[in-house]
Amino acid sequence: MANGKIISEISGQLLFPHIFKAFRIAIQPSKLLTAFMAVAILFILGWIMDTGKTVVASGGGFSRTDYPTELHCFINDRGQTDNFIKDYRNKNNKVGFCAVTANFCAGQFNEAVINVLRFNFVGAIGNMLACVAATEWAFRYHIIYSVVFSMAGLIVISIAAGAICRGAALQFALDEKPGFIESLRFSIKNFRSFFMTAFAPAGVLIFFGVCVFLFGLLFNIPFAGELIVAVTAILLLVVGLMSAIVTIGAIAGSGLMFPAIAYENSDNYDAISRSFSYICSRPWRMAGYTIAAAVYGSICYLFVRFVAFLSVAIAREFTAMSIWTDSAKTEGLSKIAVIWSKPEFFNLLGRSAEASRNATESIAALLVYLSVLIVSGIIISFIISFYFSANSVIYALMRKTVDQTPLNNVYVRIEEVQQEQTE
Repeated sequence: MANGKIISEISGQLLFPHIFKAFRIAIQPSKLLTAFMAVAILFILGWIMDTGKTVVASGGGFSRTDYPTELHCFINDRGQTDNFIKDYRNKNNKVGFCAVTANFCAGQFNEAVINVLRFNFVGAIGNMLACVAATEWAFRYHIIYSVVFSMAGLIVISIAAGAICRGAALQFALDEKPGFIESLRFSIKNFRSFFMTAFAPAGVLIFFGVCVFLFGLLFNIPFAGELIVAVTAILLLVVGLMSAIVTIGAIAGSGLMFPAIAYENSDNYDAISRSFSYICSRPWRMAGYTIAAAVYGSICYLFVRFVAFLSVAIAREFTAMSIWTDSAKTEGLSKIAVIWSKPEFFNLLGRSAEASRNATESIAALLVYLSVLIVSGIIISFIISFYFSANSVIYALMRKTVDQTPLNNVYVRIEEVQQEQTE
């Protein structure tokens, strides 16, 4: 009995296993619905923006000298990007900005997942840096599209992330499963805090960057400019150091900022302060939790994708068994091949067959495409839900470690408590 009690007490003090609750929290329907609505809004916005195709494409396959788009050229040989755009600008092969960016980042994400499961964290970081480079390309060559989509995305993600984190906080701390409306209401009420929390680190970096830029203008003054800059170089280095600290803190602690508001009902200043404090106090513990969540999340992601792929593949194959007629307009291709592309594990939409379709086949192909697209949207929704759910759990564990705050401590409105007592 004594040994069993000791083992129970020790296991109760271990915080690491709590991370494995993230999957159960993330697949809760209200969180998936919240994430799916955010994905749908951003998809519709991207589809509308892509009606004006602005990204230069070569129209050819990927090779060392012939990249498919200017983005791929920028990533692999950025010094040739301007020449690439100049060479292919007038060849009528332009494609949509959002589609190119989304497909590239999705490919990098899938590679990062595989690298994480191989414990090749250097490779995974390289994949994430490639996405950062894609962001640099976007703001350098397509600034209007980037600003519009980024601001809209920041608004949508702020609301969705706030609702997911709030639901995850209540479920992890109190084992309650708030509904979609309840979580969304909390997020909208605290929208300013969530939005400013997401924007604040970038705003600070922009502020430092503008200061250095304005100060650098002094360098243009003949003779005196270079002396002024040289004498005050130490100030520039200090600003650079502060920018580096903010950047590291923002990257390492960004996942804790939204959960801080969800748990504490605090403002964005408190959320940023807490995240920086926890990172500085227990950096290695935070790194351990993050790695554990990344490995576990990668496994969960592949499992969810496998279930989705199996569902789509089974549905298509059984449908194909009942169709033996060929396409009405394309000889040699079965009707199922024209209407429904064969799914791939990392591309459920498959590769569309180059074939002519009649009116009814076109309608059928469109409806099938939208149906499979919804399944793909659910996978993306799970990724978003798991990310914020896992970080909500990690926030509670870090808060327990640093501040000795109980895991079941979470802000609940007095009205809600009174209502529960009345019931």
